[in-house]
Amino acid sequence: MDGTDGNHETETMRMEAEKCEDTDDVVQFIDKFGEYYKNWKTYINGLVRERAGASYGQFAKLCGFSVNTVKKWCLSGDMPKSRKEFIKLGLGLGFGLDAMNRLLQRFGKYPKLYPKNMEDAACIFATANKLGFDEYEQIKKEFIHMYAQIGDPTADAMRATADADTEIIQSGILNLKIKNDLYGFISANYGTFSGAYEKLINFIDVYVKINGLDFIEDKDDSLNAYLESQIHYPKLVAVFNDMASELRRHKTIPEKSKLIAFGLYLKMTMDDINLMLTMAGMEPLCAKDKLESVLIYALNNIAVNNPGMELSNAMLLEKYSSDIRIKRRCAEIVKEHLNMELADVAEYGADDERKRRGVPDSDELVEYIKTQLINLDIDECKDFLHFLHD
Repeated sequence: MDGTDGNHETETMRMEAEKCEDTDDVVQFIDKFGEYYKNWKTYINGLVRERAGASYGQFAKLCGFSVNTVKKWCLSGDMPKSRKEFIKLGLGLGFGLDAMNRLLQRFGKYPKLYPKNMEDAACIFATANKLGFDEYEQIKKEFIHMYAQIGDPTADAMRATADADTEIIQSGILNLKIKNDLYGFISANYGTFSGAYEKLINFIDVYVKINGLDFIEDKDDSLNAYLESQIHYPKLVAVFNDMASELRRHKTIPEKSKLIAFGLYLKMTMDDINLMLTMAGMEPLCAKDKLESVLIYALNNIAVNNPGMELSNAMLLEKYSSDIRIKRRCAEIVKEHLNMELADVAEYGADDERKRRGVPDSDELVEYIKTQLINLDIDECKDFLHFLHD
């Protein structure tokens, strides 16, 4: 179930989820495809049988966790509490890169290992060379010591390496055999590693800008101003501010559910949420996950009932984004809408290009999503609802 079931079933389920018209349809969908939902308890018990003959003690020793922790995984369905713990499990079991990424994305809801991130580069190196978790941690510490004093790369260095192909960077790391070669490789491509997740950060910045065109004047505090205008719960505003700060300063990617909720407050379409998740190294919304199948249904309903939303977002993204691929994609969306004679769902005057019609306010969008999740009363949705509290 971790990749052998193929993309065909996933796509079929996504299409079925999008066809749902109400919560009763969603309940029927979940019942119909119940066997496909990823179950951590089943998965980890299978690993214990495969790797340790069902011995909790042997498995605990193998992966570097306590026996009690492994028992909680197997008997209660508890999961590793952080991305770091998932990595520790994968390295302890000698997972290769593909298996490690499936573990992180499918079960942990964390981003896959990103070759342009220094810590993840160290982990890719560790998986390729079958290093243990402690060896991986030591490499990370040495990175911190070596590069903490370097500071930001020069503009020339950034330009020289900013567009380095991710697959080429990953392939280069996978071919390295000794730590000194890894350090040399990262030094030679330092601009690339310093610019990790820049496209994601820029995408979020553009979305903040287009949502705050009507009222935000202070560019330095635009995110906080926008969040405070949409969320009336200071602790949640602080959560998203901290998330954005950690991403910008330390290249720390938030958990998937928090990033999705952030996208909802920014009034992203389902396609743009998926684009944001992909930029973060995460899987797009997947119908094989109960929470995400509900989000697919709800976001599709919003799009159907607010046809101007996609067009309006696309027109503004095309105008304000500097990413050529995003601009091209937006132009295609606008052209498609014009060909469908839907251009009149958004009005743009010469003096007010921000006027919209048929597009819900962010508060309405989030409230709609929250209502659907509450009505369905699915256990997997309860933690996510904390990010929609208002």
